[in-house]
Amino acid sequence: MSKLVNKKSAFQEARLNYTTAMLLCMVTMMFFAAAGCGKHEASPPTEDEVEYNFPTEDEVEYDSPTGDEVEYDSPTEDEVEYDFYYTDVGEKEVFTIRKDKVIIKTDSEADAKALIENEIFQFAYTMGYTWVLATIDPKETTLDDLLKIEGVVDATYGLEYVNGAIAYPTNQIALRCKEDQPLETVLDLVGLTKNVEVIELFNPNSGLYLITLNAKLGNIFKISRDLYESGLCIVSPSFFSGIKSPYFNNKI
Repeated sequence: MSKLVNKKSAFQEARLNYTTAMLLCMVTMMFFAAAGCGKHEASPPTEDEVEYNFPTEDEVEYDSPTGDEVEYDSPTEDEVEYDFYYTDVGEKEVFTIRKDKVIIKTDSEADAKALIENEIFQFAYTMGYTWVLATIDPKETTLDDLLKIEGVVDATYGLEYVNGAIAYPTNQIALRCKEDQPLETVLDLVGLTKNVEVIELFNPNSGLYLITLNAKLGNIFKISRDLYESGLCIVSPSFFSGIKSPYFNNKI
């Protein structure tokens, strides 16, 4: 009798082991099925079938703001300052003076590269060899502060068009004489001859000259107005930052 019981127990144990093994096998198969295994893999997609979800340029987030994104505390109406020059038809082109934007002329390319590393700037980059365009905190930094920096020759504020575009005046003007007036006569009559560094005939057909002046950047608009008001010529300041001059077909 004891032998029968032992055989029955052995049979029950074997059956239990078999059931347990089957259960484990089923669980394992379910696990691999859920994980995507145990199935016939589809053929890899072709290059044309692959979809990429790259963000667009407008969706990309940047940690560091650019010069135009730096917050600017707009002055009150009483604090706003303006400057202007005359267009070729005698209309006033009026700008708002932006005291958080500056253009700086340096002695050399090395001075310009060194200057943009100065911590007083919220944003700065070189333009050409000796020019620097920068954003400052006008409450902390003035033009006088900039002029005290070694290697800085001159500096003035940026200007804002009505549409929000920023222009930076340079030491050049575009000039065309009226009624076949000789250029030398025009410059002499307005007392500008001694301030001329370079004269380039930009367009022989129209008589348009590009004149580089030895003058303060902050005085360029006044010089342009004086020339226009003489009645002898039409004139426009030359700008950085891709602003179009009414006398040029391309950007200056």
